[in-house]
Amino acid sequence: MQHTKKKPTVILNELLRTNDESLRKLHEIVDSTMQEENLIVQNLLNPPADVLSRGQRISDKVARFGGSWGFIIMFGIVLFFWILYNSMVPKGPNLTRIRLF
Repeated sequence: MQHTKKKPTVILNELLRTNDESLRKLHEIVDSTMQEENLIVQNLLNPPADVLSRGQRISDKVARFGGSWGFIIMFGIVLFFWILYNSMVPKGPNLTRIRLF
């Protein structure tokens, strides 16, 4: 079995071709990554306007109010007076109820 030796110029050309292909692929990856990054930056700088229906806008406002401290405090006050009212009102079939309204 006879091994043929490649000429150094052939080996060098093969290495250069392989290196060129690797660099081309690397450039493609870098270019696509830079394009994606530019898109992300543009979206962060200029966020797309949300197109919300009337119901979605109302829902957002209700959720914003329902999670606020003002609502929580107001609900606590109402709950306190509700408990107070229910503890003072006579109960039973023969007892007269106190009417507030």
